[in-house]
Amino acid sequence: MKQFPPMQSRLNLQQLSAFLTLADTGSFGDAAEALVAELDGGRVVAFALFFTNFSTFLCKPGLYLEDLFVEPAQRVNSAS
Repeated sequence: MKQFPPMQSRLNLQQLSAFLTLADTGSFGDAAEALVAELDGGRVVAFALFFTNFSTFLCKPGLYLEDLFVEPAQRVNSAS
């Protein structure tokens, strides 16, 4: 997987934690949902950010995966 050095400094797990806290309080409404994978100690090692949509072409609901991240060291474990 290609690394994106300019983006690495912009996102860290503290920012993700803050986002999930805001999402839990309803600040974002139903605009997006996130799932996280945690190790036993509670450390977040993966997340998926997604939202539902409606396809006018297929005339049925769908799901759009916006972001998916799994720490490289965890990609061989059950977190992925």
